[in-house]
Formats: sequence, structure tokens, C-alpha cells
Amino acid sequence: MNKPLFSLLLGAFALGSAEFGTVGLIPSLSHQLHRSSDELGWLVAIYAIGVTIGAPLLTRLLQRYDARLTLAVSMALAGVLTVLASASEHFGLLLVARLLLGANHGLFFSLAMPLAGKLSPRSTIEGMSQVVSGLTIAIVLSIPIMGFVSDHYHWQATFWLLGASYFIAAAAMWRWIPARAGAREAAAQQVGFVEVISNPRVLSALMKIVLLFGGYFIAYTYLPKLIIDSLGYSQDTANLLLLLFGIGVVLGNHVGGIAAARFGVSRTIGFNYALIAALFLAIYFLIGLPSVAYAGILVLGLFAMSATPSLGHYGIEVSRRLIPGSAEIASSLTVSGYNIGIALGSLIGGMVLRQVGLNQILVVAAFVIGLGLVVNFLEHRSDLRLGQAI
Repeated sequence: MNKPLFSLLLGAFALGSAEFGTVGLIPSLSHQLHRSSDELGWLVAIYAIGVTIGAPLLTRLLQRYDARLTLAVSMALAGVLTVLASASEHFGLLLVARLLLGANHGLFFSLAMPLAGKLSPRSTIEGMSQVVSGLTIAIVLSIPIMGFVSDHYHWQATFWLLGASYFIAAAAMWRWIPARAGAREAAAQQVGFVEVISNPRVLSALMKIVLLFGGYFIAYTYLPKLIIDSLGYSQDTANLLLLLFGIGVVLGNHVGGIAAARFGVSRTIGFNYALIAALFLAIYFLIGLPSVAYAGILVLGLFAMSATPSLGHYGIEVSRRLIPGSAEIASSLTVSGYNIGIALGSLIGGMVLRQVGLNQILVVAAFVIGLGLVVNFLEHRSDLRLGQAI
């Protein structure tokens, strides 16, 4: 076991649990805090806003400090903030805590992804995929675990668990990450945020992230409703399918990292885009055959997030080549790109659901991801022409 990478995986798991596990708290929070589900949805939304804003902002402000120190301290502070938040039932204070925790989430992934690339004994992309695997494991486990704990004990107990996970991750990072690995590039302190975000190639790389995650979450946000209303399965069957889907996501993340290291990042991204778009269309046309569509959703889980490490690596590598010392700012922008895509996808999916119909979200999702495939193809062709294929 690579202990430095495992410590980053623990941090990603803690943060992923904080982001996604809150969904499992909504039913019990609604009862215990006497708030509607719509109001409690802001606990999820405000976290994503914190990630989007905090990733580039905090990364730039803390650029001069050692990455190992910054990660360990930020995780410990997140643990303190989480425990303090559990002492209050004031909804406004919970929203503020979620905003700050989201900003910390953005900072973590901005620093952890480039650092994982340095720590990996094999390849940069495989190191990044191990960090992302902590996030995908959290997607599978955090919702049912936090939902169970809040239902049988109290919602504060889930915050205590989260706080403990932050402290464990902080200690592991400080103990296992070599001190020299956290040293920041001298050039990084000279790079400005505007210089990176205004570069057309960096923007193009970010566009691919937004299009994939936007298209994916157009459908994923309403996948449980699709399984129940269109395929006719029960809530229990839908829960089982989503669990299997999540396990597929974890496995697919590792497969995606291995594929990118072997076949190239751009090719892996292109294959992933094409396959996900095709699966969405196949499920749409197979709605009348529920068992076959069910199998299609399981296959979708294997490839749903397998391009995540490749997309992160591509954005960082493009920026690094064009603007030396910009890797961490580029990493922060990719983190923001993921969350922008998630937010836009959920919004667009809701509009399609209201205006057109439930099944049509699959077609719209496939179309948006298809746009990402076009952008990736044009970029890859340009990279080949310049002899700079990634």
C-alpha cells in the first residue's frame, strides 16, 4: 500500500462523504429541524457553491505555503468546524458551515491532484485516479451510512463521524506524506489566476469537463425517478440498482486510470464520451424492455466517472505546458468545472423534465456529452498536428 496516496484517499473520502452523504440526511433533518426538503436542498447547493468559489480563491491565496502543511491543517480545521456545527441547530449557521466546508473541499482537490501525480510510483494519471477513488467510494457508502445513523440516533452523530474522519485524514497526511513532496514550485507564486483562466486552451479543457459532468448529471439527478416511473421497479429495487451502480463507479475509476496510462488521456476521454452518450441513447430506446434497460444502467455505472482522472490530468497538463507553474491553479479550475457541470446538469435536467418529459432527459444528456466528444476530437487533432498529444 502506498501510504502517502492512501492518506489523500482518506481525505477525499471524508470530503466526498460531507458532499454526497448529506443527501441521506435530508429525510431525518426535515423531521428533526422542522424544515422542508426544498429548504434542506440548500445544504447540498451551498456546498457546491463553496467548492466552485473556494477552489481557485484559496489555492491562489495559499500558494506560497507547503502543500503537505496546507492539506493537513485545512483538514483538521474542517474537523473542528464540523464538530462545532453539530452543536447548533440554527439553519443559517449550518449553511455557513457548509459553505466553508465546500471551500475547503475545493482547496483539497486543487492541491491533492497534482501532489498525487508526484507521489505515484507508476504514472501521474494513476495517482490521480487513487485520489478520485476516495470520492467515488464515498458516493457509494456515505448516503446509506449517514442516513442510517441520522435515522437511528441523531443528525449530530453524522457530523461527529465526519469530524473524526477529517482528523484521521489530517493525521495520516502529516504522518505519511514526505515533507519534501509538499514543496511548491517557485514559478507557481508568479502565476496569476487571470493568466490561466483567460488562456483559450485551458478554457477548452474546462469546457470538456463541464459538458461531460453537465450531460451526465442531467440524467443521473433523476435516475431513481426513471428507474421507478419509467421502468416500473420498486423503491427497494431502485436502491439496490443504485448501490450496484455506485460499485461500478468505483471500479470504473480505477479502470479509467489504467486505460489513460496505457492508451493516452485524449483517446480515453473520447472513448468514454462516446460510450456514455451511446448508453444513454440505448437506455432511452430500451425503456419498453425494463430488464435490458436495467442492465444498461449497470453497464453505465462502470463508465460513468472513469474519465474523471483523465479530465483532471488533461486540464492540468495543458495548463502546465503553456504556463509553467500553473498546475495548482489549473487543478482548482478543474474542481470548479466539475461542480459547475453538476449544478448546470441538475438545472437543465429539471427543465427538461418539466417541459418535455422524464425519458427525454436521456436524449438531452447524450446530446450534451456528444458536444464534449466533438471538443475532445478537435483538441486531439490539434495536439497531434503540433506533436503535443496527451
